Amino acid sequence: MNFTSSNIGPRDYKVSDIKRLFALSKNQCSKPGCNGHLIAEDGITVIGKICHIEAANKKGPRFNDDMTNDERRSFNNLILLCDEHHQIIDNKINESKYQKEILQDWKKNHTSGKIESDFIFDEEFITRFIVETKKYYHKIDSLDGPYKPQGSERYIERGIESELIKILYEKKVLLLTGVSFCGKSEIAKQIADYFFTKDYLYKRVLNTREASTFLESIGTNRVCILEDPFGHTIENENRSELRLIRDLFNNIPKNNLLIITSRKEIIHSIFNEPNLDDCKINNNKWHDLTTNEVVFLKTLWKKQTKDLSIRKENIDKVLRIIESGKTIQAGQLCHIAKLEKLTSKILTDEELYQLAQVDIDDICNDIIQKGGSLWKTLAILGFGSNTKDGLSYEDLDYISQDSLEYLSLEIQSSRFTSKSFGGQDRKEFKLPTYEENYNNISEIQDDLDFLEQRGYIKFTNDIFTYSHPHYLEISKTLLRKITVAKKQKLIPQICNTLSCTNSDIAFNCSKNLEYLLNTFEEKIQKDLVTIAYNVSDRSFYPKVADQCALFLTKIYKSHLVNDYKSDIIFKLQSKSEEYGIMFLEEEPVRWNQADFLDRLFGLNKQEFLKLTTNLSNDKFLTTEAVWKGLLAIKNATADVDINLLEYASKSNEVFVRNLCSYLYFLNVQKLNDSFLKDKLLTDEHPSVLFHGLQGFFQGIPNNSKYLNKELTERFYYFFKNDEIFCIRASILMSNFATDYATDSIKWKKITDNKRKWLWKVWAKFFIQFLKVFPPDVRFAHTPRFSGMMQEAKNIIYPYQGVGIAKEMLKRLKEIAKSRLIDNFEMHLIDFLIESTSDERDLRKSLIKNFFDAKLPTYFVGHNIVWTFGQWNNLLDYEKQIVYNVLKSDREDSRWLKAIVLNNRFLPPELIQEAIFDNSKFMQNNLEWLIKNIDESLLIDTITVHIGNDSALQESGLPGSSKWVRDLIYYIARNNLPITYERCISLFIVHFINSVPKDELNFYKKAWKEIYTNSNDKNSILNIVLKKVGSSSFCIYETSFLFEIIIKYHMENNNIKLLSSKLAENFEALSYFTSERDVFRVLNSERFIEEHLFPEMPIQWQILNLLLSLEKENLTKEENEIYVGEIIRLSNLEDIKLQRAFNIITSLKVAKSIDEVQIKKLQKIPNKIKGKQEKFHKSTKRDRLNNFKYFVQE
Repeated sequence: MNFTSSNIGPRDYKVSDIKRLFALSKNQCSKPGCNGHLIAEDGITVIGKICHIEAANKKGPRFNDDMTNDERRSFNNLILLCDEHHQIIDNKINESKYQKEILQDWKKNHTSGKIESDFIFDEEFITRFIVETKKYYHKIDSLDGPYKPQGSERYIERGIESELIKILYEKKVLLLTGVSFCGKSEIAKQIADYFFTKDYLYKRVLNTREASTFLESIGTNRVCILEDPFGHTIENENRSELRLIRDLFNNIPKNNLLIITSRKEIIHSIFNEPNLDDCKINNNKWHDLTTNEVVFLKTLWKKQTKDLSIRKENIDKVLRIIESGKTIQAGQLCHIAKLEKLTSKILTDEELYQLAQVDIDDICNDIIQKGGSLWKTLAILGFGSNTKDGLSYEDLDYISQDSLEYLSLEIQSSRFTSKSFGGQDRKEFKLPTYEENYNNISEIQDDLDFLEQRGYIKFTNDIFTYSHPHYLEISKTLLRKITVAKKQKLIPQICNTLSCTNSDIAFNCSKNLEYLLNTFEEKIQKDLVTIAYNVSDRSFYPKVADQCALFLTKIYKSHLVNDYKSDIIFKLQSKSEEYGIMFLEEEPVRWNQADFLDRLFGLNKQEFLKLTTNLSNDKFLTTEAVWKGLLAIKNATADVDINLLEYASKSNEVFVRNLCSYLYFLNVQKLNDSFLKDKLLTDEHPSVLFHGLQGFFQGIPNNSKYLNKELTERFYYFFKNDEIFCIRASILMSNFATDYATDSIKWKKITDNKRKWLWKVWAKFFIQFLKVFPPDVRFAHTPRFSGMMQEAKNIIYPYQGVGIAKEMLKRLKEIAKSRLIDNFEMHLIDFLIESTSDERDLRKSLIKNFFDAKLPTYFVGHNIVWTFGQWNNLLDYEKQIVYNVLKSDREDSRWLKAIVLNNRFLPPELIQEAIFDNSKFMQNNLEWLIKNIDESLLIDTITVHIGNDSALQESGLPGSSKWVRDLIYYIARNNLPITYERCISLFIVHFINSVPKDELNFYKKAWKEIYTNSNDKNSILNIVLKKVGSSSFCIYETSFLFEIIIKYHMENNNIKLLSSKLAENFEALSYFTSERDVFRVLNSERFIEEHLFPEMPIQWQILNLLLSLEKENLTKEENEIYVGEIIRLSNLEDIKLQRAFNIITSLKVAKSIDEVQIKKLQKIPNKIKGKQEKFHKSTKRDRLNNFKYFVQE
């Protein structure tokens, strides 16, 4: 990108300079005697570093304040070194040893030597290396050093520093508070700087997880500032951090130190205590830095205004304000010293005092009144930056576009092909990069200058950050004050922040989505939700996608996400963070085409040993190294290492914390003393908790009884209180017996004698799970649910069986208010009876609820039928309950009886007594039964057996009773007028769709009787056309079906009736199968040639003409004549044979005739499909009378 010289940073290297450096280096480190390469042996991986002889910024060694950034980035100030010597020369401790003259000599001697190298560096390689180098230094610099705390050069000591240093030495923790702008951050940096001079490593962070990562290491002394962990305003306070901080306090190694800063108002709110002494953390008290110390404040003001062009009258008036005793803080004095108003005019005492209050509302109003794009620029900065993470010019140029861009999102079309982003193969995959220039910087440069001059932001290390947390709140407050129209204009910038290539900025923005949602109006909220959904689904950066998914999960009940609700829930249930992960230059990338095998292979033993050695030596570990180390433990390549798990638990990447959680709770018996238990169980992401649950289940056999009891109660808490967690755990909880799915227990690794332990813990959880799991969310795989219940009923305690049945019945009642109950969800009464077989009295008060008159008919009928299989295990009063249901005058009793009669076995005699007043009724033959059974009951029974109603289908009973089937066949064979056509239809469907070999002769004989005895052959032929045409029929059985029909009509001299019927409706026969198979089943007694085709003369002529065009070598004139005749014939009669249209297509492909004639043929309309659908169109079935489909309130 092209910026003005004032915007050039010390790391905006020129490609020509770096190319020249590499050419002269001959691929070797410039340190005399070092043989370290700059490029690895693969010729691609860069392992060397671009180093500044005189530092790039004030924090670095050998910094020269007189140099310009253009000089700092120039060839003369750069040297190439291996990573080791780069670290050595940039260590501040070694600054005196490696002065600029020594490094200049290294470079001079090295570039004049005669080292030979075969490496050639093209411009693309150099450009990529520059980009990666800038990324590397940005990460390093964003830590606020690894070099030196960046305190103010105008700092004035307060006289309390020594006391605070002593407290930090003794307690290892120092808590600093006070009102906003009292100087907490500045004094924290000064104290940290004291320890930095004592060889402590230093880092400043904004959340507890990062502080943990930095501090919970051994081997070096470390000091960390944790700034505003609870947030900077009461509206945005984060109470969850308190638990993490307490956990951190308990695990800081003795050689490391922690300083926490937080506003006093926030502390009072978090602890809900008016007295600061009552807000201690682990017995550490807060030190209030709010001050009215006149001498200190006056000294500070004088130093701040020295050499500034502030009007003397204003300087003196501020001094008088300080002397007056009015509350004014150090940071406020620093703030007003930067205001332009103090240089341009004399202000009153009151005006100066009000300016010093840094009133956010006033500042926002002032910014809005200024007009232009200032408000927008400040809002953009607030989306993703803070006092640590900042935006580069490249980021701002991309984000500021007024169009919605999705640069770091996977292209949707690429997700379903074998190609990746941009169409590259996997090995060629590259993350997208910014264009050279989006032409937005010139429009916002004045805004940036204004904000920097005011002191709201600062530009260091090539990025813009906020100079104080209070100023970040200006951006947030601004969003509440601007008009709806202006808010709407920010939607593209929010989208672009989430999709920029700065993953840390995108991640911060994703964490701000909840605040943005609460700030915007509904129309804009919907736009925001849509963007968040797209990012959650397609972002290349896992942490960004996961945070957006978490945001959507938290609001999944809101009407704002109605369009995405089912998808959000599905992803939550089915492991939304389980995607293809690969690593590009050590950064995790989420990509649909990434090989899933990448998730299977970790480090080998030697690599793992090196990893743990680096960890113990306090070296930084990349996410890739941590991930592969965890995989090595999971794959049993390496033993579990608690230090690695603790390191992994602090990752921003959910997929890393997931595996960490699983491995910890799998091995918790060995690792119980670690702080990880509490840390992982307070993770904000439900998947981390779920993986802990999965690991706990897998590890139960290895744990002590006491530990299992403790963890059972800990996880039970989430089942009791966390609906989102329950949804995430639903696949495991509702498919617990499965052992092959990702979310499953690996049952093969659990010995038979210990499996019951897992089942009984599952049952305790499952009862509570059913109470919390939303009824409008389906179980992900109900067939597996059914299998799980079958296995559980023989293992769990009887009282657990009652508890599960009770809660599941409540769930089914709720479900049945709005949808049909799934067949696999209905096998509940069997579960209850079996699970309580040893203590049957436990179910006494519950079993009657399964036959409640308010429940759906099909569910009650299903429950009655299922009692028959357990009839001998029922108590007498339970049998009486079933009897009374069938004898009752309930509205749906007719259907309950019909359902009962469709049981595959004859009902118990008590049930026959309830239905027929005769306990032996069904032992009579079919003829007697048909004569004596109530006709309406017989019709209902046949209706249930045929099962065209969706509710009946869910009961699983249609077609299951041989007794009813025999009744139906008897009616069909004997031409009885009781639902005759329905009985014929069912017989034909059974017959042509394959029958058992031992029943084939019966079906053949029965069909001959049915067709011969029928009084209405035309009606039967219509049924045959419908059933054959809509079936993928069996050739042999269907051929026999037509053989009987054809023979009958030939023998009775009315074959023309049959052939004309089939010719007229020929399309209907091939609706569900091919014309070829239709001809095969009709080719009896030369029926097709001698009878069918003569009834279809035009179709036969068209087909023969098309075959001639396809196979004969005709002249152009002959082709034209044939085509003309085909068109003429098709105008007389619609083409019925699909084969004709297939030939037209093949003619086009083979180019057998010229294109003009092809186009004529293609214009012939194909009406076959339309006629088929019209013929087979199913009539809308009315609901059954007196049949309850849903729960009635």
